[in-house]
Amino acid sequence: MLKKYFLYLTLSCSFLLPVLSFAASFDCANSQSFADKTVCQHVALSNLDSYLNLLSSEKMDEATQLKKQGAFLTQRDACKSQQCFKHVYTQAIRNLLTPDHHSLMTSKLTGDWLLKNSDQNNVGNLSLQSLTSSGFHFNLALVFGANTRSESGDAIFLDDHNAFYRDPTQNSLACTLHFNFSVDSIVIFSSPSCDTSLGDGARFFKISATNQPHVTTLYEAGLLPTKATEIALRKLVGEEKYKLFLDSIDVVSQNQKVDQHLSFKTTFVRGIANQQAAIILINANLFWAAVLDSEHEEIDYFTNEVKSSYNLPLSIQKWIDSTQPEWLVKKHPL
Repeated sequence: MLKKYFLYLTLSCSFLLPVLSFAASFDCANSQSFADKTVCQHVALSNLDSYLNLLSSEKMDEATQLKKQGAFLTQRDACKSQQCFKHVYTQAIRNLLTPDHHSLMTSKLTGDWLLKNSDQNNVGNLSLQSLTSSGFHFNLALVFGANTRSESGDAIFLDDHNAFYRDPTQNSLACTLHFNFSVDSIVIFSSPSCDTSLGDGARFFKISATNQPHVTTLYEAGLLPTKATEIALRKLVGEEKYKLFLDSIDVVSQNQKVDQHLSFKTTFVRGIANQQAAIILINANLFWAAVLDSEHEEIDYFTNEVKSSYNLPLSIQKWIDSTQPEWLVKKHPL
């Protein structure tokens, strides 16, 4: 198993992004055993095999590697399921990483991270969960104007400062992400094939409870221009639906005008943008608003303009098409 480590680093000429791909640490073309064939057939197991090989080379001399290899292969070759293989590899990797290192990485990385850039129309959130000594689960959500894109999966640590993800459901053109950890931020590079293309890298900073404002009204959140508009909308939608609007406030995006004279803002909760989200259009004292109701799988639409009670503005229709186009749109006339 611990014969050779393959690491291919290619650069996209158009984006200059690092695109990493992995193979098992042994020659899959000559694999004979059920265990070897299983590892070769599954990207996640191949990644773990390569990572284990890399750690072993860094932390053990050749004699120790050979001694440990026999015990590991005996345990691995007894597996009959992917879950068993994953457990054996993960445990072997955990044994090579000190508990102090794992605890430090867990406390440092677990949680939510916010994209910081100069474009107010482009926002992003990264959530890291379920950290182990070998990797972590992530949810990445980006907003480009009125469009929301997301990526999620399980990444593996390459070393103390880098992690890698490759979409296991795709072919050689699969989406790949490279995570680089610094003292106070995470920089993510993506391949051009990802929905969440990040250009030459995007930097995310940790969100803490102390820097998240407590919002109790849509006016306080900057979604409504005046307290009078706040009172009018709240009265029209009712307290139950109003809470749906409040609960969707996590990421707020200012969007360019689509309907004439109407500016609008969208909100969503990172990681579940297609379950908790809202949109509000404003023109003077008039408003048009819609919010997702995931419990009833419907979209509630409200406006204080009589002639638009049954006609959706183009901005809201496009927002519905990008979030939950199959859900029933429930219109609430003035």
